[in-house]
Parts: sequence; structure tokens; C-alpha cells
Amino acid sequence: MILSDNRKNFVGEIVRILCEKFLIKHIFSSPYHPQTNGIVERLNRTLSILPIETVIPIEPVDPDDEVSLEDSILQRAFELIEELPYHHSNTRKNTIKSQKKQKVRFDSKIQKEEFEIGDKVWVQRKDIEASRSAKFEEKRIGPFIVKEKLNNGAYKLCTIDRKTLK
Repeated sequence: MILSDNRKNFVGEIVRILCEKFLIKHIFSSPYHPQTNGIVERLNRTLSILPIETVIPIEPVDPDDEVSLEDSILQRAFELIEELPYHHSNTRKNTIKSQKKQKVRFDSKIQKEEFEIGDKVWVQRKDIEASRSAKFEEKRIGPFIVKEKLNNGAYKLCTIDRKTLK
């Protein structure tokens, strides 16, 4: 468990990820009770003067003797590369899951409109470019007459004088 104040360096994404990765519970002191910070600071000072063996029950390793900084960075880079397929797969699954949820939410708000042969309809224009004059252009064209129902909500239309549209 880590107890810290609410400074930016303790609240960031990196600290959150590290706590998750190493299963550390991170709690914050209340700004309304600053004495807590004093207690934590005193505990940290006490821990810093204790021999490391009493705090961590393993043989301490001097970083200078074992692995150079370059080697440890290189080793970590290789570890991250090995983890990439897992993270890629996980991200892909989460993206697909999120897209499905968004589609369900979007589709639930859409009301499909059905037209019958012979109905008069207007067609929404999608070819209007965003310019100052575009706001004065007609956003729909028509009317047209529904000539034939096609698959997936598509229709074949013709003009009022019965000329078929392409």
C-alpha cells in the first residue's frame, strides 16, 4: 500500500499503471487533514535510516556491480517488444467490444423509415462542400417517386415525369 498526497507526480497515469502492474493499493491523504502527510514523511525518514535488510528481506544488489544502465534499458526494451502481441490483441478485442456497444447504442436511437412504391420522397444531398455559400444551398433535392424497393433499405427512384435515376 502507498499513501501519498495529491500532487501531480503521484496522481498521473504512470503511477496508476505501476500500481496496477505490481498490485499496489494507492490511497491519498486528505487535503483537509495535512497531519497525515507529516506522519507519512516521518515514517519515510525512519525507513530511510534503517538498514535495507530489515525493510526488504532479500540480499541487496548494488546496481553498479550487476547490470549497466544501457543493458537494463535494452533488456526492458526487449521485454516490452515481447509484450506487444499481447497488448495488441487485448487492444483489438477492447476496440471491437467498444465498437459493438457504440453500434448498439446508435442503432437503438435510429428509427428506420420504410417507403412504399409510389411514395414521394426528397433526397438528402451529401455532395455539398463546406463553404460560405453552402449554407444557402438546398440540402435536399426532389421530389422523387419510389419506383422499386431494393435490399437493405435502398430504393430505386424516378423523377416526377417517371424518368429512372441512375
